Amino acid sequence: MDRRTFLKIGTLGTAGLAVPPWIARAFFRGAEAPPGRSRHLAEALARAAAIGKPLLVLVVPADPVESHRRGRLFGGLLNTAGEETLAELSLCEVVCATAAQIRPVVGEERLSGEPLMALLEGIGTSLSLSPIHPELPPEVFDRGEQTARERIDRTAKAIHAVVAPDPETIARRAQAAAATLSAEEISGLSAIAEGTADPVAAIADRGAAVLLRLANEDPSRRPRVVRVLADAAIERLRTQPPAGAKWARTEGCADWLEDGSQETMYWCGMGFVPPVSRRFLKFFVED
Repeated sequence: MDRRTFLKIGTLGTAGLAVPPWIARAFFRGAEAPPGRSRHLAEALARAAAIGKPLLVLVVPADPVESHRRGRLFGGLLNTAGEETLAELSLCEVVCATAAQIRPVVGEERLSGEPLMALLEGIGTSLSLSPIHPELPPEVFDRGEQTARERIDRTAKAIHAVVAPDPETIARRAQAAAATLSAEEISGLSAIAEGTADPVAAIADRGAAVLLRLANEDPSRRPRVVRVLADAAIERLRTQPPAGAKWARTEGCADWLEDGSQETMYWCGMGFVPPVSRRFLKFFVED
């Protein structure tokens, strides 16, 4: 991806919003991306900056067994999360990337190990990093479904604690999002919150933080706003997979991609996969 393409991505949907300097510094020396920089991570950062959202990175482990385990966890989260969690996910651009791909962006010393997730957010002229690594119960064969749901619930709570912990954080995110929206779009979001206009998923998703701030100002709006944002998150993250992954399914004896491009067979009986985890994310994060 050359610099002109990157800058074009960085201004999509804005009135000439420039790519923040921390993105340019992270990915470019001259006109070309330095070795080791991830194209899909760069594109996700540019999209996030263009619409005033933080970037939630689902961290892909280097170990293939652990990668498959996390794919099941994230798949279960996106497929079964409640409306409140989905609404909070709508506040973020979401991408899948390895820790090795993240470190050159944030600084090698700032990210240790392979946290479950990381929130990257441009604040002023710098890029903040918030690792998200809740303590999860181990997977237990004879309590597979219960354990999977416990892991999903703790992951959802960890996202809430970083992405939308309080009204002040949502107000700050709303201010960042509003800076990328036109007056007409903001007026449309107010009408969606009041229930006087039919929601448009793309606009609701763009202005997710604005809608949540409006809901905080008048609790009577909250059920409507949360439902609209949950629907928008489903469209972006459940119907389509996050960048860097594809949706796949398994019944224990075989995995297959939903787009039909790949199928992997196993000896039956090699492992039991609880129903909540049978639709999962298969990661494809190589540059």
